[in-house]
Amino acid sequence: MNEFYWFEPTLYDFIKKAITNINKSKKDVFDFFKTAGVEEKIIIDLENQINKDSNSMYKEQVCDDILYKINDKSNKYKVQRVEIIRKIVEFKDFDRCNVDEEQFAREYVKDVINYLKFLENKLKTENK
Repeated sequence: MNEFYWFEPTLYDFIKKAITNINKSKKDVFDFFKTAGVEEKIIIDLENQINKDSNSMYKEQVCDDILYKINDKSNKYKVQRVEIIRKIVEFKDFDRCNVDEEQFAREYVKDVINYLKFLENKLKTENK
């Protein structure tokens, strides 16, 4: 039986990489998700872990853990998923990225946008 997730694997990967590269720190990653409406109960354990030992996880692990929790088959986090995509697609402030991550951030934001266009075209073709 196949599991259903809202962000399919390729999009999930682009989203994760975009978020980790447009945010300088783990705190910024937490703030990104909070401003996207992700509930505190999903974030709090990770945040407490990072506060106790900031080296216990990388930004990618933090992002992956949160995305995994909201990428379930229900509509419970639909609004948050849409907001996460909107925040990535509308992101323009690449000057606030880490210098060594700025180019990656630009590329992954572009990847998210292009993949969403691909999915849109695919749906249009399938619905003809």
